[in-house]
Amino acid sequence: MAHTSECKTNNGSCICEPGWTGKTCNEDVKECNNEATCSSNSTCIEANGSFECICNRGFKRSLLGSKCLGMMRFHISNCVHL
Repeated sequence: MAHTSECKTNNGSCICEPGWTGKTCNEDVKECNNEATCSSNSTCIEANGSFECICNRGFKRSLLGSKCLGMMRFHISNCVHL
């Protein structure tokens, strides 16, 4: 039982590590099935026992890391290359 934190011998129930579920903790929790897992402007990527929220193109993770914000685009004119 690789993803088990604790099993009770009296009834066979187990406490799974985060990201795992099932009677023997062998089923990956599909966090990305929940639309609220990641903030808007991001894509949820499943991983074994985990997930990652990747900001969509044109967006950047906020300083606190919980949201994807639109990146400011700067237009620089009159550039001189040396």
